[in-house]
Amino acid sequence: MRVISMALILVAAAACGGTSPTDAGGYDPLPPRDASGPPIEAPLETWTWVPIAGMTCGDGSPTGIGVNLTRRSDRLVVFLNGGGACWDAQTCFELRTAASIDTPFGAAEFAALRANLEAYPLFGRVAGSPFQNASFVFVPYCTGDLHAGHVATQYTTASGPRTVQHVGQLNLDALWPRLREARPAADRVWLVGASAGGYGAMLEQARMRAAFGSVRVDVLSDSSHPIDPEPARWDAMRLAWGLDVPVDCPACATGFGGWPAHLRATAPRDARWGLLMNTRDQTIASYFGVSQPDLATRTLAIRDGMTAGTGQAAFVIDAASHVLTTTSPPPQPTGGAGLADWVRQFALSDPAWASVGP
Repeated sequence: MRVISMALILVAAAACGGTSPTDAGGYDPLPPRDASGPPIEAPLETWTWVPIAGMTCGDGSPTGIGVNLTRRSDRLVVFLNGGGACWDAQTCFELRTAASIDTPFGAAEFAALRANLEAYPLFGRVAGSPFQNASFVFVPYCTGDLHAGHVATQYTTASGPRTVQHVGQLNLDALWPRLREARPAADRVWLVGASAGGYGAMLEQARMRAAFGSVRVDVLSDSSHPIDPEPARWDAMRLAWGLDVPVDCPACATGFGGWPAHLRATAPRDARWGLLMNTRDQTIASYFGVSQPDLATRTLAIRDGMTAGTGQAAFVIDAASHVLTTTSPPPQPTGGAGLADWVRQFALSDPAWASVGP
């Protein structure tokens, strides 16, 4: 099966060209709680495109979500799609390392992905599927910012200035209260992301929890290793996207490496965060500018920090591929549960859920 989320595209170029971030509306550190727009309604147990007011692609066009709703339960699985990232004129408009930043994503684009969504293992309703009784929500990715930006940035290109709406965080802020209104009786929500979407799930889980109040939110990040990029690249990302760093996490100021410990310290006691990683993921190694052996060392250190009682666990395969949840048959590490069983343990709050892998 073709991977749903385009892999983070390899980036070897250093940052070039200036950026000029703007944020005319200002930034609110807490997401809105009030829904704005008509109720999210769609035929049951079939994929349907739903426009969402306030959600915008990088080119300024409106976007929305795909939903596969059910009445089997009030629970939700929200999937953040991937598709690279960009932070300067070269990555955005020459190397084109981010998907859909200058094209719309609406009903037609969603229809083109529908077959992939129907085949995605985590969206199955067959007996034994861990999320078979939940409603599914697909969040497209067309902002190039790991779903975590909240600024419009103007880039200087050979053909003149071009602006990208790096507003992935604002899109999610517009979505969360709408979903909360659609399933007011929900007692559990799972936030899932792959590749760039996996980073979005890592970065945006606290805002989702704030929007959903007392609802338990568990998170699953596939192929989004929390490591630090090269410093100049990280600075360029933060500037271009308006990327927020928690004020109580000094280690988060240098990249993604500080996030696991920060989430261990701040997540609700019963919350879970699962991380799926290949030790030598070629896409991640190239994207962050590290060698595959170095990435393997960092990956195992991340896994070792996710010990029993932390609410975190890692599923690790010794391989160079990218995105595990679309692999068929599901990967089987040396020792421990296979991927299908591990995700089931995660979803069902099985106390046996723990890190596995080499």
